[in-house]
Amino acid sequence: MSADPGQILDTSTTIAPLSDLSVVRVDFALPERYFSRVGVGQAVDVITPAYPDQTFRGEVTVRAPVVEDDSRSFIVRAEIDNSDRRLVGGMFARTQLVFDTYDGLAVPDDAIISEGTATYVFTVSDGTATRTEVQTGASMGALTEITDGLSDGAQVVVTGWDDLSDGASVEVAEEVAREGLQ
Repeated sequence: MSADPGQILDTSTTIAPLSDLSVVRVDFALPERYFSRVGVGQAVDVITPAYPDQTFRGEVTVRAPVVEDDSRSFIVRAEIDNSDRRLVGGMFARTQLVFDTYDGLAVPDDAIISEGTATYVFTVSDGTATRTEVQTGASMGALTEITDGLSDGAQVVVTGWDDLSDGASVEVAEEVAREGLQ
């Protein structure tokens, strides 16, 4: 609103909006199936298109007490410290709610071979390929958790396994960059 000098305004007239950006609130919806897994204090990571290489950490402050009839989802509110004032109202954000964390062993999806009911990988030890049956767990991106059958530090064949057989001689061409696998 614009006001003229000397104009009398009452207390209900908005002159200018004021925003406290020291903490920002992020509201997002989750499907009903996650209702029992969300609670106050739970960690939330937020990434915005404005800062795609930075993750802002916050925590859940409110979980709606009801699931909405039309969408079968519920609203979650999180608060994020914004003392540097980089986040502003109206920004789009991608949220990630952490339900559980644990250490596990994962291999690239390309290393996993499924034939009928068998799931296996080829491991390499002393220049010899060994067919190793494994049990898989959760997937994240291009990695799949191995819950049984493989030990930490085992070398697995990621490419070229289609011409490989158990006991075949193998030459490791180069070390694979491990940064994306940890």
